[in-house]
Amino acid sequence: MKNTDLRLRKKLTQATGLVSSILVLGSIVVGTPKSAQAVVLSLDSTEITTQTNANDCSGFFGQGFDNCDIGNNFTDNNGNTIEISPPIAKFDTDGTGWTTALAYPSIDGSEFDTTDFTNANSSGSWSYTPDDTTDPGVRFWVAKGGNQGFRLFWEVEDAETQAGGACATNLFTVDCLSKAKIVNSGNWSTPPNRNGNLPGLSHITFYNSKQPTDIPTPIPTTPEPASGISLLLVGALVSAVRPKK
Repeated sequence: MKNTDLRLRKKLTQATGLVSSILVLGSIVVGTPKSAQAVVLSLDSTEITTQTNANDCSGFFGQGFDNCDIGNNFTDNNGNTIEISPPIAKFDTDGTGWTTALAYPSIDGSEFDTTDFTNANSSGSWSYTPDDTTDPGVRFWVAKGGNQGFRLFWEVEDAETQAGGACATNLFTVDCLSKAKIVNSGNWSTPPNRNGNLPGLSHITFYNSKQPTDIPTPIPTTPEPASGISLLLVGALVSAVRPKK
Protein backbone atom coordinates (compact mmCIF):
# COMPACT_ATOMS: atom_id res chain seq x y z
CA MET A 1 0.00 0.00 0.00
CA LYS A 2 1.34 3.40 -0.94
CA ASN A 3 1.48 6.25 1.57
CA THR A 4 -1.07 8.83 0.53
CA ASP A 5 -0.26 11.27 3.35
CA LEU A 6 2.16 13.19 1.12
CA ARG A 7 -0.43 14.51 -1.27
CA LEU A 8 -4.07 13.63 -1.74
CA ARG A 9 -6.66 15.25 -3.87
CA LYS A 10 -9.84 14.82 -1.89
CA LYS A 11 -13.08 15.36 -3.75
CA LEU A 12 -16.12 15.95 -1.64
CA THR A 13 -19.50 15.64 -3.31
CA GLN A 14 -22.12 17.05 -1.01
CA ALA A 15 -25.55 15.57 -0.50
CA THR A 16 -27.00 18.42 -2.55
CA GLY A 17 -24.90 17.36 -5.54
CA LEU A 18 -22.49 20.29 -5.28
CA VAL A 19 -18.83 19.39 -5.59
CA SER A 20 -15.89 21.04 -3.87
CA SER A 21 -12.25 19.95 -4.02
CA ILE A 22 -9.87 20.01 -1.09
CA LEU A 23 -6.11 19.71 -1.38
CA VAL A 24 -4.57 17.85 1.52
CA LEU A 25 -0.87 18.36 2.21
CA GLY A 26 0.12 16.24 5.19
CA SER A 27 -2.17 17.47 7.94
CA ILE A 28 -2.74 20.91 6.38
CA VAL A 29 -6.11 21.25 4.67
CA VAL A 30 -6.45 24.04 2.13
CA GLY A 31 -10.09 24.95 1.60
CA THR A 32 -13.25 24.31 3.58
CA PRO A 33 -16.22 22.26 2.36
CA LYS A 34 -19.70 23.70 2.62
CA SER A 35 -21.68 22.36 5.52
CA ALA A 36 -23.65 19.18 4.85
CA GLN A 37 -24.76 16.15 6.80
CA ALA A 38 -22.99 13.73 4.49
CA VAL A 39 -20.40 13.93 1.73
CA VAL A 40 -19.20 11.53 -0.94
CA LEU A 41 -15.46 10.91 -1.02
CA SER A 42 -13.57 9.70 -4.07
CA LEU A 43 -10.03 8.57 -4.79
CA ASP A 44 -8.44 7.80 -8.13
CA SER A 45 -6.39 4.60 -8.18
CA THR A 46 -3.36 6.67 -9.25
CA GLU A 47 -3.52 8.34 -5.83
CA ILE A 48 -3.18 5.05 -3.95
CA THR A 49 -1.09 2.86 -6.27
CA THR A 50 1.63 3.21 -8.89
CA GLN A 51 -0.17 0.80 -11.22
CA THR A 52 -0.92 2.77 -14.39
CA ASN A 53 -3.96 0.71 -15.38
CA ALA A 54 -5.11 -0.64 -12.03
CA ASN A 55 -8.24 -2.76 -11.99
CA ASP A 56 -10.23 -3.09 -8.80
CA CYS A 57 -11.10 -6.80 -8.74
CA SER A 58 -8.43 -8.02 -11.14
CA GLY A 59 -5.43 -6.89 -9.17
CA PHE A 60 -5.59 -4.06 -6.66
CA PHE A 61 -8.35 -5.31 -4.34
CA GLY A 62 -7.62 -8.98 -5.04
CA GLN A 63 -7.40 -11.50 -7.86
CA GLY A 64 -10.74 -12.91 -8.95
CA PHE A 65 -14.14 -11.36 -8.33
CA ASP A 66 -15.06 -13.52 -5.34
CA ASN A 67 -11.64 -12.96 -3.72
CA CYS A 68 -11.91 -9.19 -3.98
CA ASP A 69 -12.24 -6.86 -0.96
CA ILE A 70 -11.73 -3.12 -0.38
CA GLY A 71 -9.51 -4.01 2.61
CA ASN A 72 -7.16 -6.25 0.64
CA ASN A 73 -4.24 -3.83 1.17
CA PHE A 74 -4.60 -3.71 4.96
CA THR A 75 -3.56 -6.23 7.61
CA ASP A 76 -4.28 -6.48 11.33
CA ASN A 77 -1.76 -6.96 14.14
CA ASN A 78 -1.56 -10.67 13.34
CA GLY A 79 -0.87 -10.13 9.65
CA ASN A 80 -4.38 -11.11 8.53
CA THR A 81 -6.14 -9.17 5.78
CA ILE A 82 -8.82 -6.86 7.17
CA GLU A 83 -12.17 -7.50 5.50
CA ILE A 84 -13.86 -4.16 4.88
CA SER A 85 -16.22 -4.69 1.97
CA PRO A 86 -16.36 -7.49 -0.64
CA PRO A 87 -18.14 -6.99 -3.98
CA ILE A 88 -21.82 -7.49 -4.69
CA ALA A 89 -21.93 -7.18 -8.47
CA LYS A 90 -20.13 -5.68 -11.47
CA PHE A 91 -21.55 -4.37 -14.74
CA ASP A 92 -19.34 -4.41 -17.86
CA THR A 93 -20.27 -2.13 -20.75
CA ASP A 94 -18.64 -4.37 -23.39
CA GLY A 95 -21.78 -6.48 -23.67
CA THR A 96 -20.82 -8.91 -20.91
CA GLY A 97 -23.35 -7.35 -18.56
CA TRP A 98 -23.57 -8.41 -14.92
CA THR A 99 -21.15 -10.49 -12.87
CA THR A 100 -22.55 -11.26 -9.42
CA ALA A 101 -20.78 -12.56 -6.32
CA LEU A 102 -21.39 -16.17 -5.33
CA ALA A 103 -22.00 -14.97 -1.76
CA TYR A 104 -25.21 -13.20 -2.84
CA PRO A 105 -27.35 -15.59 -4.92
CA SER A 106 -30.37 -13.28 -4.56
CA ILE A 107 -28.61 -10.56 -6.63
CA ASP A 108 -29.00 -10.74 -10.42
CA GLY A 109 -28.40 -7.09 -11.36
CA SER A 110 -32.03 -6.15 -11.87
CA GLU A 111 -31.87 -4.37 -8.51
CA PHE A 112 -29.73 -1.61 -10.10
CA ASP A 113 -30.77 1.12 -12.51
CA THR A 114 -28.34 0.73 -15.44
CA THR A 115 -29.59 3.65 -17.55
CA ASP A 116 -26.24 5.50 -17.45
CA PHE A 117 -24.04 2.38 -17.66
CA THR A 118 -22.74 2.73 -21.23
CA ASN A 119 -19.30 3.23 -22.75
CA ALA A 120 -20.60 6.49 -24.21
CA ASN A 121 -20.88 7.99 -20.71
CA SER A 122 -17.98 9.14 -18.56
CA SER A 123 -20.24 10.10 -15.65
CA GLY A 124 -23.71 9.36 -14.43
CA SER A 125 -25.80 8.18 -11.53
CA TRP A 126 -27.00 4.88 -10.12
CA SER A 127 -29.74 3.64 -7.82
CA TYR A 128 -30.29 0.36 -6.02
CA THR A 129 -33.59 -1.19 -4.96
CA PRO A 130 -33.14 -4.38 -2.91
CA ASP A 131 -35.97 -6.84 -3.56
CA ASP A 132 -35.00 -9.65 -1.21
CA THR A 133 -34.45 -9.70 2.54
CA THR A 134 -30.97 -11.18 2.00
CA ASP A 135 -29.84 -8.46 -0.43
CA PRO A 136 -26.83 -6.59 1.01
CA GLY A 137 -26.46 -2.83 1.28
CA VAL A 138 -24.04 -0.80 -0.84
CA ARG A 139 -21.14 1.01 0.86
CA PHE A 140 -18.61 1.51 -1.96
CA TRP A 141 -18.73 1.76 -5.73
CA VAL A 142 -15.97 1.84 -8.35
CA ALA A 143 -16.03 3.27 -11.88
CA LYS A 144 -13.32 2.26 -14.36
CA GLY A 145 -12.68 3.73 -17.79
CA GLY A 146 -9.79 3.98 -20.23
CA ASN A 147 -6.27 3.02 -19.18
CA GLN A 148 -5.89 5.29 -16.15
CA GLY A 149 -7.28 2.92 -13.55
CA PHE A 150 -10.45 3.35 -11.53
CA ARG A 151 -12.18 5.78 -9.19
CA LEU A 152 -13.42 4.65 -5.75
CA PHE A 153 -16.44 6.31 -4.11
CA TRP A 154 -17.98 6.15 -0.63
CA GLU A 155 -20.13 8.38 1.57
CA VAL A 156 -19.35 9.48 5.14
CA GLU A 157 -20.77 11.89 7.67
CA ASP A 158 -19.50 15.42 7.10
CA ALA A 159 -17.94 15.49 10.58
CA GLU A 160 -15.50 12.75 9.54
CA THR A 161 -13.88 15.13 7.03
CA GLN A 162 -13.35 17.90 9.58
CA ALA A 163 -10.34 18.33 11.88
CA GLY A 164 -9.99 15.27 14.10
CA GLY A 165 -12.26 13.15 11.90
CA ALA A 166 -11.29 9.78 10.47
CA CYS A 167 -11.10 11.22 6.93
CA ALA A 168 -9.57 14.62 7.71
CA THR A 169 -6.09 14.06 6.28
CA ASN A 170 -5.87 10.60 4.70
CA LEU A 171 -8.73 8.88 2.90
CA PHE A 172 -7.24 5.47 2.17
CA THR A 173 -7.09 4.16 5.74
CA VAL A 174 -9.08 1.53 7.64
CA ASP A 175 -10.46 4.26 9.91
CA CYS A 176 -11.81 6.36 7.04
CA LEU A 177 -13.05 3.47 4.91
CA SER A 178 -14.84 1.92 7.88
CA LYS A 179 -16.94 5.09 8.19
CA ALA A 180 -18.63 4.41 4.84
CA LYS A 181 -22.41 4.71 5.04
CA ILE A 182 -24.91 2.33 3.46
CA VAL A 183 -26.53 4.09 0.49
CA ASN A 184 -29.05 3.23 -2.23
CA SER A 185 -28.00 5.79 -4.85
CA GLY A 186 -25.05 7.88 -5.93
CA ASN A 187 -23.08 9.50 -8.73
CA TRP A 188 -20.01 8.21 -10.55
CA SER A 189 -17.38 9.42 -13.00
CA THR A 190 -14.34 7.79 -14.56
CA PRO A 191 -10.79 8.97 -13.75
CA PRO A 192 -9.23 11.41 -16.25
CA ASN A 193 -6.71 10.25 -18.83
CA ARG A 194 -3.34 11.91 -19.44
CA ASN A 195 -5.03 14.67 -21.44
CA GLY A 196 -7.43 15.42 -18.61
CA ASN A 197 -10.43 13.98 -20.45
CA LEU A 198 -12.80 11.48 -18.86
CA PRO A 199 -12.96 8.21 -20.85
CA GLY A 200 -16.14 6.23 -21.31
CA LEU A 201 -17.20 3.77 -18.62
CA SER A 202 -15.61 0.32 -18.83
CA HIS A 203 -17.28 -1.18 -15.78
CA ILE A 204 -18.84 -0.25 -12.45
CA THR A 205 -18.58 -2.41 -9.32
CA PHE A 206 -20.67 -2.25 -6.15
CA TYR A 207 -19.33 -3.36 -2.75
CA ASN A 208 -21.40 -4.52 0.18
CA SER A 209 -22.24 -3.51 3.73
CA LYS A 210 -19.94 -5.91 5.58
CA GLN A 211 -18.25 -4.11 8.44
CA PRO A 212 -14.47 -4.36 8.97
CA THR A 213 -13.18 -6.96 11.38
CA ASP A 214 -11.90 -5.69 14.71
CA ILE A 215 -8.14 -5.32 14.89
CA PRO A 216 -7.24 -7.73 17.71
CA THR A 217 -5.16 -6.66 20.67
CA PRO A 218 -2.30 -9.09 21.43
CA ILE A 219 -3.18 -11.28 24.42
CA PRO A 220 -0.73 -10.79 27.33
CA THR A 221 1.47 -13.83 28.00
CA THR A 222 1.79 -13.02 31.70
CA PRO A 223 -0.95 -12.21 34.24
CA GLU A 224 -1.71 -8.60 35.00
CA PRO A 225 -0.24 -7.44 38.36
CA ALA A 226 -3.70 -7.07 39.88
CA SER A 227 -4.58 -10.66 38.92
CA GLY A 228 -1.39 -11.96 40.52
CA ILE A 229 -2.12 -10.10 43.76
CA SER A 230 -5.65 -11.50 43.81
CA LEU A 231 -4.33 -15.06 43.48
CA LEU A 232 -1.91 -14.50 46.38
CA LEU A 233 -4.71 -13.16 48.59
CA VAL A 234 -6.93 -16.15 47.79
CA GLY A 235 -4.06 -18.53 48.58
CA ALA A 236 -3.40 -16.82 51.90
CA LEU A 237 -7.10 -16.98 52.82
CA VAL A 238 -7.27 -20.71 52.07
CA SER A 239 -4.19 -21.33 54.22
CA ALA A 240 -5.69 -19.33 57.09
CA VAL A 241 -8.94 -21.29 57.22
CA ARG A 242 -7.40 -24.74 56.61
CA PRO A 243 -7.53 -26.76 59.89
CA LYS A 244 -4.19 -27.61 61.43
CA LYS A 245 -3.23 -31.26 61.70
